Amino acid sequence: MDGIVAVYKEKGWTSFDVIAKVRGILHTRKVGHTGTLDPMAEGVVLVCAGQATRLCSLIEGMHKEYLAGLLLGVSTDSQDITGNVTEKKDVIVSDESEISLKSVKEAAASFLGDYDQIPPMHSAKSIDGVRLYELAHEGITVERKAARVHIYKSSILSEEEAGALLPDKISEEKKQQNIAYTLRKDRDYLLKGFNADAKKLSEGVSTAVFPLLVNCSRGTYIRTLCYDIGEKLKVPACMSSLVRLSVGDFSIKDTYTVDELDDMMHRGDSSFMLSIDEAIDKIMNLPSAKVTEEENVHVINGATIPSKEVIVDIKPENNLTLAVNGEEKTLFKMHTVDDRFVGIYEKVRNKEAAEDVFKPYKMFKALNIK
Repeated sequence: MDGIVAVYKEKGWTSFDVIAKVRGILHTRKVGHTGTLDPMAEGVVLVCAGQATRLCSLIEGMHKEYLAGLLLGVSTDSQDITGNVTEKKDVIVSDESEISLKSVKEAAASFLGDYDQIPPMHSAKSIDGVRLYELAHEGITVERKAARVHIYKSSILSEEEAGALLPDKISEEKKQQNIAYTLRKDRDYLLKGFNADAKKLSEGVSTAVFPLLVNCSRGTYIRTLCYDIGEKLKVPACMSSLVRLSVGDFSIKDTYTVDELDDMMHRGDSSFMLSIDEAIDKIMNLPSAKVTEEENVHVINGATIPSKEVIVDIKPENNLTLAVNGEEKTLFKMHTVDDRFVGIYEKVRNKEAAEDVFKPYKMFKALNIK
């Protein structure tokens, strides 16, 4: 099978657990994912099967949107609630205190735009060939270079706004883990939203949690953003929960659980699989192009095609240029003369011939996709 499946990764699973399950359900070895989620996180994981694995690198660069729990009052060595506590401080949120709802919203919004983020020690980043998390497990902390990321959205939501973003497949109990609440020393732990780990971390201090909506570029660590928002407010902070809401135009409301996929396959229903052509539309929204009869054999074999032998179909909603690994490219979905999709082509200038040409960027077999 060739295509993409939007899978709902459940909390406690690794992204590789998802891959293993989908590989078994689809009965194919050629399966890859497009961006890991930590075990504590849940939400959208796009799984590519067959020839669609060639799209993995393109999808990894798409914007991602998250709903996180911003926990103020506790910081940890991992910058989320799975780590060891490094600092605690009472945080009372009110208009009369140092921390108000307004100041929290302003701190979150201050990270909009380009942001030089220092990756956490508990991460898969490498220094001299060694993963940072391997060093962290040995109690070693090293200096890390900041990486430039981009924050498109960083907003504190209301309880109602946060709940509306989560699909029905997330239980009410899980929804409450991503909804605002304040815990005080003199109140019990029955307040909604406090899962066991956050409850344990918060013992002995007053803490506050806010739903944080983030839309960001590739390589952004949401837990580090939570920590940095705390730094801005001069209080310890970490991430208490995380749901990936979308990858590009793939929404969490369009996902399937592994159990749902298994059930559909047993019934002979593969409607969950998005074809490569459809996936490219959803991911990149590229304009289409097709070759003339003279170039039909050449395009199937992945040859460069002169611009005069290509008929383009550009719609108003199409992306005429896309940033790929920091470089602007003009990409098209290329088809044969009889509308069979063959791959993604890039339009470039041939300086020697002084003309535009279409050269292959990502080639697929000539699939029977209209």
